[in-house]
Amino acid sequence: MQFRILIVDDEEVIRNSISLYLLREGYQVDACISGEEGLRRIAEDPPDLLLLDVKLPRMGGLDVLTRAKGAKEDLIVIMITAYGSIESAVQAMKAGAYDYISKPLDLDELDVIIKKALETVRLKKEVSLLRKERFERFNIEYVAADSPIMREVEEQIEKIALHDSGTVLIQGESGTGKELVATSIHYKSPRADKPFVVVNCAAIPKEL
Repeated sequence: MQFRILIVDDEEVIRNSISLYLLREGYQVDACISGEEGLRRIAEDPPDLLLLDVKLPRMGGLDVLTRAKGAKEDLIVIMITAYGSIESAVQAMKAGAYDYISKPLDLDELDVIIKKALETVRLKKEVSLLRKERFERFNIEYVAADSPIMREVEEQIEKIALHDSGTVLIQGESGTGKELVATSIHYKSPRADKPFVVVNCAAIPKEL
């Protein structure tokens, strides 16, 4: 997987040095000089990671950070701050930045931060893919296709999934598909992006 990084920095020397370094490391790199242009590119084609200077002309880096996270909540943002500018770094972290690095830049240190951040991106994509595969595997629509009774069950699942009721009791004999129904309810509900945990109650000792 080749990750794409967007650099937003108005200093040409810094912008070019980071770009060349990251290109050598095998990343796809895009760069621009203003926050406005950065936001346009994020809206058109969001990168995997944004390297963002705090001090930018017109629209400051913290404003860009807030708008970028508003447009793409899960965007990984690493802030570039002036030497000793701890206050700006703290503000950036509170606004949703993943991390920050101070000028003068240590490119090796930056590489470590980027690799750590992109590992987070990779894991999120992997989890999302696994959840999608699990949804397709347990989607009751495949079972219901040729069965009027199962289509009726599917309609009930759709109704239940829309309500944020804390508990749903599913009854049935062993092997009738209770877990399939539970899984379908979960993946059709507003909590579909949250973990679905299966607990074998019969395996829990009665002492617990």
